[in-house]
Amino acid sequence: MDITQMDGIGISLAGFIRSDGVVTATAHLSKEWIGYDLHSRLMRDLESVYYFALDTPAPTLGEAYYGAGREVDNFVYVTVSTGIGAGIMVNGRYFTGGLGWAGGVGHTVIDETSLRRCEGCGNYGCLETFAATQGIIATTQEYIEDNPDSFILALVNDDTTRITPEIVYQAALRGDSTAQQIWMRVGHILGIGLLNLIDIIAPKRIVVGGGISQAGDLLLDPVRQVVQQCAFPPQLRQVEIVQAELGDLSGIFGAAAMVFYDIHVNLPE
Repeated sequence: MDITQMDGIGISLAGFIRSDGVVTATAHLSKEWIGYDLHSRLMRDLESVYYFALDTPAPTLGEAYYGAGREVDNFVYVTVSTGIGAGIMVNGRYFTGGLGWAGGVGHTVIDETSLRRCEGCGNYGCLETFAATQGIIATTQEYIEDNPDSFILALVNDDTTRITPEIVYQAALRGDSTAQQIWMRVGHILGIGLLNLIDIIAPKRIVVGGGISQAGDLLLDPVRQVVQQCAFPPQLRQVEIVQAELGDLSGIFGAAAMVFYDIHVNLPE
């Protein structure tokens, strides 16, 4: 590849990063990243025009251009993995909000009385503590205390430290009722979080991506049920809730799309 013909290089990072490439905050990376000048470091190795974004805008644009957000001007991409975040497309443009950090749905508080503390934001009972990776593991450990015959324990040889969302998914596929109940619980709580987004933003579609989304309808059916029961006004119950199409590649496609988006649509800072 002739690098002189590149328009730029898109970089997506799991932290809050300014358009000049300086990391200002992070919930899921080590604190050493805060204040790190990523742009200057990259320029030492390869001089180019760099485009930086949090790890939610990139897959949002990836799905907008190449995935489940095609031909939909108003949709929300929600990543559910080690954390939970939302990318918001309004009238075909990525919405960042007045302060630049719109979409932090994972740190909205679902249960302020909860004893679950989020290591990222420091709050108790935020959405991530129930529906992100560690939240699902915590819920699973609670459920199997009351259900010691669950197939989940067989899959981990009774070593609860080996529990992962993938293990719970596999147990559910094999008909384990405890695992299925866990996914119903996780999906219900995620649905409450997304319901708040829907009531406020009124998108045409919610696209759910990230590693946890691989659970498919085990996760999404309870989400849809919450929206069907609770969205108001009733017209909002028409919101489509679908799985992301690009999977793990959404961020890669989106990082490239950031360059195109800035040149042709003017990506907001």
